[in-house]
Amino acid sequence: MVFENEGLKKRDEQLNESLKIFANADKKAFRKRVAYRVGVKKSSGMAKTVIIIDECDAVMLKNLLTFYKATEAKNISVIGLTATAFDKSEGEEKSTLEALGYKIYHTC
Repeated sequence: MVFENEGLKKRDEQLNESLKIFANADKKAFRKRVAYRVGVKKSSGMAKTVIIIDECDAVMLKNLLTFYKATEAKNISVIGLTATAFDKSEGEEKSTLEALGYKIYHTC
């Protein structure tokens, strides 16, 4: 899980305390499967990875080159959460992702 700032990261960690308990109940260590961090970083491994980014627009546009390098590998799937990607007045996120060649799925 990737967040724009430490405050959002801490809020999400607190909200997911019960999920951690549930995940650990069946011997699947939550911390080995889910990592919380601020900002995106290029993965060092070749394992399939899913990166969930809260407020993806802010993380992506803060440093587009870093975002691209951290998410462009074939073994990485990104789920970007944002409320403004398809907003006509703030569609910069959508056009940027399209220019990078990313597949975009619009759900509400």
